[in-house]
Amino acid sequence: DKIIKHYRLDIKEKTILLNQLNHIFTHQVWKIHLYLIYINDNHELMKPYLQWVEKKELKKFPIPIAFQKCLKEYFQSPLVQR
Repeated sequence: DKIIKHYRLDIKEKTILLNQLNHIFTHQVWKIHLYLIYINDNHELMKPYLQWVEKKELKKFPIPIAFQKCLKEYFQSPLVQR
């Protein structure tokens, strides 16, 4: 909800919980809830401080392990439009 409100997103369909992940970071356990959100218009996401890349370009970026887990779940989900 915070992201939806912050970016003023117009939700197209119901928000779907893809998975719940745990990531152990040093002495802390992160409980990650991975959601799939379809939006009607993405104009609020087109900001100069955001960089959008294709899946094949992700290899160029240092992505922390916790977020690599999220990306893996996202790309393996049958709910994700390809």
